[in-house]
Amino acid sequence: MTESSDVCLDYCNAPLSPEWDNFIASISSICHEQSSVWAEAQKMAGWEPQRIYLRRNGTIVCGVQIIILSFPFLGKFGYVQQGPCVNGANPSEIDMLLNEMKLFARRRKFQYLTVDLAYNLPELVETIEKSGFELHPDRLPPEATITSTLLIDLSQDLDTIMTKFKSGRRKSIRAGLKHNLEIRTGTRDDIPMLFDLIMQTCERRNTKPLYPNVNFIFRLWDLFAPNNWIVLHIAETEGKPVCASLSFTFGDTFRNSIWGWSGDYVHLNASDVIDWKTICWAKENGFRYYDFVHLDTVSAKALLSGDDVSDEIKARAHYGSTFYKMRFGGDVMFYPGSYSYFPSKLKKSLFIFMAHTVLNNTLIKKAIQFVRKRANREN
Repeated sequence: MTESSDVCLDYCNAPLSPEWDNFIASISSICHEQSSVWAEAQKMAGWEPQRIYLRRNGTIVCGVQIIILSFPFLGKFGYVQQGPCVNGANPSEIDMLLNEMKLFARRRKFQYLTVDLAYNLPELVETIEKSGFELHPDRLPPEATITSTLLIDLSQDLDTIMTKFKSGRRKSIRAGLKHNLEIRTGTRDDIPMLFDLIMQTCERRNTKPLYPNVNFIFRLWDLFAPNNWIVLHIAETEGKPVCASLSFTFGDTFRNSIWGWSGDYVHLNASDVIDWKTICWAKENGFRYYDFVHLDTVSAKALLSGDDVSDEIKARAHYGSTFYKMRFGGDVMFYPGSYSYFPSKLKKSLFIFMAHTVLNNTLIKKAIQFVRKRANREN
């Protein structure tokens, strides 16, 4: 523990930390990926969490959860997902936290430490750059999977929320509501069905699922469900599941994270209905925001421009889902970016070179993944 008058820095690597989770849950728009339960779930992939707290008079005012990644032949790396977490810290305290993160990176001999800034922290860009972090180089892992999203303000009444939808979306929802479509909340037993719908969706889109392992989804459920931080909604007709969505209900933001559709019963408009019903559910349960979680940033910018969208952009893998989500109105949120700290400038140059050559070689990637999985099993 490092102390300065009434301010101190503290470390925690406990598997689960209710104190930390309760602290970040009090921050508006905070992401569940900074929670200790998320880090515990990711241990299946060999991740090691480390949390750094900054306390003032015993109360946490800012902190960060760093995931430590170890790769054969390459060494250790630090990764911060959707952080750091700030609630009441002043600029000097944030500087103290950033400096401690750099010290920790050097002490643990990281090749580099990467921070994916959350969309609720745009004002932190100048601070983190002055602290010695720089924009993360292109193609260098880890690359942020989400760089933009769509957010709906649930403080509005439902009628106002719907009036901001595109007219076609409102019409589709109203038509779907007339059909015999039941929306229910699911249980752990419904996870295999959800995963099957996810895989069917990805096969049609020719994309890979965000969570390719059903056991990982079970793990998420087992860790998040006891605190009511996860919910599953299922749309059925005549007892047959048509589509389903798994959402994180951490903090004040409802995140519609994992979604799957069988491709059947197109005329029921099940996707529109289940999204509308989950918006209603989120508002009724006191959430401040509804987050669609992922947009394709290139497609989103093209749609926002008001110009005709080129065929090249329409051919992008996630253009269709981005177009669909943006017709729900709301605000498009762009993440401030990813920033990295390199303890060694020489190694920085080496890794940037490798990012454009060796690390993006498919065969090398598969070899590293194989060795890493084998090492995790042996440990």
